[in-house]
Amino acid sequence: RFKGGKGVATYLGVLIALAWPAALVFAAVWGLVAALTRYSSLSGLLSSLAVVVYLLWLGDRDLTVLFLGLTAAIWITHRGNIARLLRGTEPKLGQTPPP
Repeated sequence: RFKGGKGVATYLGVLIALAWPAALVFAAVWGLVAALTRYSSLSGLLSSLAVVVYLLWLGDRDLTVLFLGLTAAIWITHRGNIARLLRGTEPKLGQTPPP
Protein backbone atom coordinates (compact mmCIF):
# COMPACT_ATOMS: atom_id res chain seq x y z
CA ARG A 1 0.00 0.00 0.00
CA PHE A 2 1.29 3.46 -0.98
CA LYS A 3 2.24 5.78 1.87
CA GLY A 4 3.51 9.33 1.75
CA GLY A 5 3.68 11.99 -0.90
CA LYS A 6 -0.04 12.66 -1.20
CA GLY A 7 0.16 16.16 0.29
CA VAL A 8 3.04 17.19 -1.94
CA ALA A 9 1.29 15.65 -4.96
CA THR A 10 -1.86 17.65 -4.18
CA TYR A 11 0.26 20.79 -3.73
CA LEU A 12 1.80 20.19 -7.14
CA GLY A 13 -1.62 19.61 -8.72
CA VAL A 14 -2.93 22.93 -7.38
CA LEU A 15 0.28 24.59 -8.51
CA ILE A 16 -0.10 23.22 -12.05
CA ALA A 17 -3.70 24.44 -12.17
CA LEU A 18 -3.02 27.94 -10.85
CA ALA A 19 0.57 28.78 -11.80
CA TRP A 20 2.12 26.25 -14.16
CA PRO A 21 5.44 28.15 -14.53
CA ALA A 22 5.89 27.86 -10.75
CA ALA A 23 5.24 24.12 -11.14
CA LEU A 24 8.26 24.00 -13.45
CA VAL A 25 10.32 25.67 -10.70
CA PHE A 26 9.00 23.09 -8.23
CA ALA A 27 9.89 20.21 -10.56
CA ALA A 28 13.36 21.54 -11.30
CA VAL A 29 14.22 22.05 -7.64
CA TRP A 30 12.69 18.68 -6.67
CA GLY A 31 14.73 16.89 -9.34
CA LEU A 32 17.96 18.65 -8.41
CA VAL A 33 17.61 18.06 -4.66
CA ALA A 34 16.54 14.44 -5.20
CA ALA A 35 19.50 13.80 -7.50
CA LEU A 36 21.94 15.34 -5.03
CA THR A 37 20.55 13.96 -1.75
CA ARG A 38 18.24 11.04 -2.62
CA TYR A 39 15.72 12.36 -0.04
CA SER A 40 12.19 12.75 -1.38
CA SER A 41 10.99 14.57 1.72
CA LEU A 42 13.80 17.13 1.57
CA SER A 43 13.10 17.60 -2.13
CA GLY A 44 9.45 18.39 -1.47
CA LEU A 45 10.23 20.73 1.41
CA LEU A 46 12.82 22.75 -0.48
CA SER A 47 10.73 22.79 -3.67
CA SER A 48 7.78 24.25 -1.80
CA LEU A 49 10.02 27.02 -0.45
CA ALA A 50 11.38 27.68 -3.94
CA VAL A 51 7.82 28.16 -5.20
CA VAL A 52 7.12 30.81 -2.57
CA VAL A 53 10.37 32.62 -3.40
CA TYR A 54 9.52 32.47 -7.12
CA LEU A 55 6.00 33.83 -6.55
CA LEU A 56 7.41 36.61 -4.36
CA TRP A 57 9.83 37.47 -7.15
CA LEU A 58 6.94 37.58 -9.64
CA GLY A 59 5.06 39.93 -7.32
CA ASP A 60 1.83 37.92 -7.37
CA ARG A 61 0.54 38.69 -3.88
CA ASP A 62 -2.53 36.45 -3.97
CA LEU A 63 -0.69 33.36 -5.19
CA THR A 64 2.18 34.05 -2.81
CA VAL A 65 -0.18 34.16 0.18
CA LEU A 66 -1.98 31.02 -0.97
CA PHE A 67 1.19 29.02 -1.52
CA LEU A 68 2.81 30.37 1.62
CA GLY A 69 -0.10 28.83 3.52
CA LEU A 70 0.11 25.57 1.59
CA THR A 71 3.88 25.47 2.07
CA ALA A 72 3.41 25.97 5.81
CA ALA A 73 0.99 23.03 5.79
CA ILE A 74 3.56 20.88 3.95
CA TRP A 75 6.26 21.77 6.49
CA ILE A 76 3.93 21.13 9.45
CA THR A 77 2.86 17.74 8.13
CA HIS A 78 6.49 16.81 7.47
CA ARG A 79 7.65 17.41 11.06
CA GLY A 80 8.46 13.73 11.46
CA ASN A 81 10.46 13.70 8.23
CA ILE A 82 12.37 16.80 9.32
CA ALA A 83 13.22 15.15 12.65
CA ARG A 84 14.42 12.01 10.84
CA LEU A 85 16.49 14.11 8.42
CA LEU A 86 18.16 15.84 11.35
CA ARG A 87 18.82 12.46 13.06
CA GLY A 88 20.07 10.93 9.83
CA THR A 89 17.42 8.20 9.87
CA GLU A 90 15.18 9.37 7.01
CA PRO A 91 15.04 6.69 4.28
CA LYS A 92 16.45 7.67 0.92
CA LEU A 93 14.70 7.17 -2.41
CA GLY A 94 14.65 3.47 -3.21
CA GLN A 95 15.15 2.38 0.39
CA THR A 96 12.48 0.52 2.28
CA PRO A 97 11.48 2.47 5.39
CA PRO A 98 11.75 0.59 8.68
CA PRO A 99 8.48 -0.91 9.97
